[in-house]
Amino acid sequence: MGGCTAVNCTNSRRKGIRLFRFPKDETRRKIWLQNCRRDKWVPTNSSGLCEIHFEESQFEQHRQGGIKKLKSNAIPTLFNVPNPPRLLETKRKSLYKTITDCSGQVGSENAIDTSQNESILSRHKIILGSNDVTTVATNSAINIACLKETLSTYSIEKELEKTRAELKRIQDENDNMKTFIQEMSKIEEEKRLTQLEIECLKKEVQKSNELLHKFLNDDQISALSTPTRQWANDTIYADKEATSI
Repeated sequence: MGGCTAVNCTNSRRKGIRLFRFPKDETRRKIWLQNCRRDKWVPTNSSGLCEIHFEESQFEQHRQGGIKKLKSNAIPTLFNVPNPPRLLETKRKSLYKTITDCSGQVGSENAIDTSQNESILSRHKIILGSNDVTTVATNSAINIACLKETLSTYSIEKELEKTRAELKRIQDENDNMKTFIQEMSKIEEEKRLTQLEIECLKKEVQKSNELLHKFLNDDQISALSTPTRQWANDTIYADKEATSI
């Protein structure tokens, strides 16, 4: 297997590009041949296509060592021919669009005639030259780095949102605690003033009792303290004696 058998492709293993033989399964072999768009050509057992003609979804992902291995049911769809085959519908379609926006526009010095390949340039962002093939915006390292950066940014934003919510909750609790402390301080101050007022009243009552005891006995003071004011006989006699004197 010397080089790639696709039309307008000169890639070979000498250029460091991997080649894959046509499958032995007749059904898949016919699909490969049909997508190549080579009329009246029959592949041999050594015929093969290079990795450029396969979408990223046709390779096994996350393999150890980073070596790309073609899936057992892989179909080539990327060719520099008029009326190229349709791309395979994959779940990574929307992800590809997002990542290519991050990857930017990459040019090629050996761009082919864009009039024939306008659909390929717009749909696949792949530029094929007569002597070289340049893959644009499909470099797996760029895609993975961009995806990781996007996921990392999203994760950081979520953490910041949680942190802001937690800070607001703590601030609200702090404000409520300040209000509670202020109210408790007011209550303590009112309690202190009330206690002082009670002490003052007790002293006044004590002074009043001392003054009353200077000219009244306990029975008289007790009688004055009750609404009925009934006097004891001893008190009446004592009062009469005091009056007669």
